Amino acid sequence: MPARRKILWLSHFLPYPPKGGAQIRSYNLIKELSSYHDVHLFCIADKSKLKAYFSDVDEGAKEAEERLGKYSKRLAIQWLPKRSSMSKYFILLRSLFLLDSYSVTLLRDLDVSQLIAFAQEIDFDFVHLDTVALTPYIKYLSARAINLNHHNIESDMMFRRAEKEGNPIKSFIFKLDAIKIRRIEKMSAKHLCNHIVCSELDKKRLKNILPSANISTIENGIDIRKDILDATETKERKGALFIGGLDWYPNADAVSFILSEVWPLVIKENQSATLDIVGKNPAAELKDLARKYEGVNLHGFVDDISYFYGTRKFFICPIRDGGGTKLKILDAMANFIPVLAHPIAFEGIDASPEIHYFAASNAEEFAEQIKRINNLSEDSLKKMMKRAFLLIKEKYDYKEIGERLANLYS
Repeated sequence: MPARRKILWLSHFLPYPPKGGAQIRSYNLIKELSSYHDVHLFCIADKSKLKAYFSDVDEGAKEAEERLGKYSKRLAIQWLPKRSSMSKYFILLRSLFLLDSYSVTLLRDLDVSQLIAFAQEIDFDFVHLDTVALTPYIKYLSARAINLNHHNIESDMMFRRAEKEGNPIKSFIFKLDAIKIRRIEKMSAKHLCNHIVCSELDKKRLKNILPSANISTIENGIDIRKDILDATETKERKGALFIGGLDWYPNADAVSFILSEVWPLVIKENQSATLDIVGKNPAAELKDLARKYEGVNLHGFVDDISYFYGTRKFFICPIRDGGGTKLKILDAMANFIPVLAHPIAFEGIDASPEIHYFAASNAEEFAEQIKRINNLSEDSLKKMMKRAFLLIKEKYDYKEIGERLANLYS
């Protein structure tokens, strides 16, 4: 058991509710880490983000403070000023003429007095920066060691987005932002003791940028439902399921791909095919696409998704962009539902096609795999689901992952 340390965890988003990738990772790591060390949590957060999860934003903020306070020795939340869409647009324009990336520019005018007071009140053993956008605040921090967490390798992800973007103006903006993010990644490295990544693949990507850096892999994970193997039947399940916040571009791209390219092929074979899409903040274009199909239901945000996992035939995830490890994949596998996905969706996850999941790379392959899944026997599906579940239980349970992070901070 490591000696109990004092850790300043600095986040530029609110890690609650644990309903999205970064939020799930941070919330669960804070929760598990607090069993071994004293976590002092300082969040720089946008209160308006809570609108997607709570009808009353102030009540949501209060709940977040109560829940995060359970795992924090001290907790402070500095709410960002309200910004209109036009204001964010001007920040984007401003970032084009600065050396800072867009994510850093968003925080550029922040009053840091509250953070400085919080950071100087305790003699910390470690500082945990939860994203690269926070590295400009290193100059205000002192500790035995400063570590940087990478939810994904942000410059790598932005370069990939620029390459795939069809609009040349957007592609230029994304590429410029990627160059700026990479500059920050390189410049901040000299101040950091360790980098924490989600997978061995991300470790390799970061090594290409920072060859001499110390990099530790602390995987994404989930809370495992121990009873799920005995609680799930597959005979009566019907339809496809996608879950993911639709204001995150890789998810929006995946759903657009399903609806515009895959689903026309599916209903040509099976007019009664159904698809449920669960995710907050769908754009108007996605709503319009979904309305074209009688069997497609766009649900928006749903607080408890266990009903969908228990009643749908398979989980479809044609994510072709983004970085890190896809928590939606881990969650689906842990909830005993077959997964059909693009290989990119499984990046960083130690799973094999045909052993743990079904794979497809284009619309025709997805349509063929959907037909195949619907025709497979219950026994065949259950065998794959069980292998997937046991993989998650063995490698991606947050209790064990949290203990590894605690050892890193010993």
